[in-house]
Amino acid sequence: GFGGWENGHWANYVLDEAQGMACLDFVSSNTFLSWNADDADSLIMSRTIWYEEVPLKIKEMLAGRTQVELILDAYNVSALWMKDGELWTDPRNTNHFGGIYQAAALLHSAKGGFDITLHWETLGGYGILDWYPQFNELPPYTVWRFLIETAGLADSACVIGCSTSEPPRTDAPHHSNMDVHLYTVQPFAIRRADGGVSVLLINKCADDSVDLYVKIPTQMEYYELFRYDKNRTTDCFFAIDAGITDDSILVTSPPLSVTIVRFKDDSQVGLEGGDIKLPPAFKLYQNYPNPFNPRTTIAFDLYKDAYTEVILFDTNGRRLRTLLKGFKTAGRHHVYLNTQDLSSGVYFYCLTSGRYIAVRKMVVLR
Repeated sequence: GFGGWENGHWANYVLDEAQGMACLDFVSSNTFLSWNADDADSLIMSRTIWYEEVPLKIKEMLAGRTQVELILDAYNVSALWMKDGELWTDPRNTNHFGGIYQAAALLHSAKGGFDITLHWETLGGYGILDWYPQFNELPPYTVWRFLIETAGLADSACVIGCSTSEPPRTDAPHHSNMDVHLYTVQPFAIRRADGGVSVLLINKCADDSVDLYVKIPTQMEYYELFRYDKNRTTDCFFAIDAGITDDSILVTSPPLSVTIVRFKDDSQVGLEGGDIKLPPAFKLYQNYPNPFNPRTTIAFDLYKDAYTEVILFDTNGRRLRTLLKGFKTAGRHHVYLNTQDLSSGVYFYCLTSGRYIAVRKMVVLR
């Protein structure tokens, strides 16, 4: 459909029939943003607000007549299937730009009210894989995992209110009389299934970095900062900063990037009345993500200063490498592991700190 207009009309045609309510299971939209291979990247990115405006238009047209599911059944940079007489795939579907585009599409569609967002329709493997025989993951697939696994855009999560002091851009190409604000750095917020909050910042501009302050959600003192950009595609799952604050944090949003500030309300390390709250015990956490390929993060808590080691073993008990070795202060610590030189299989990592020892299992998938 074009901007939701046809979708709303067809749904109302069905509802006007005698048994219309029983016949209408869902309303779906197939929304593309370009019909010209030469459209500028900036124009494409400015139109991503359409994914939020389309479900709003459909709901406006249905006027409360039904609460059926709304489905975005295809989203793509370009609607073109042919160019110069041959089958064609817009290369922007498969590179870093495509990852930013997909993040904007998924978040705008969720915020606007689509209940389900399906595949990214394009020739050559839906824009997320190098097609047969390689099946290599491309950056757009990485950003999909980034939103699901790191930001928490998954079942039982919900998009919540998120405001910005940036004035809305005046060049917004609105659709169907909907008026979703367009920003250079588009803000979103998600209440995750675990009760935490993720703030997501999409810089839709290809030219400038933007420095901004992110206010801390109520009762969310602990944060981790993650980023997806042209220099951090597969590395985006590793936190680039973490800490505790009760006010705000300064965040840099690079050109064409997705920044996630992941807040937790169950931090075992915090500041209260000027005194440091320490973990009540030693604890070794399950690595995340798990299974993984090729990178993962290991976290552990120390309730007192101690000489500490983290060591990787195979299933035969052979020591493969020392991940961390030295004196560590009390608090939360992270170890980052790259397993590009390891084959698929099960491995174990062991934390030794003073007289405390803990072991957990991890799985490498190639």
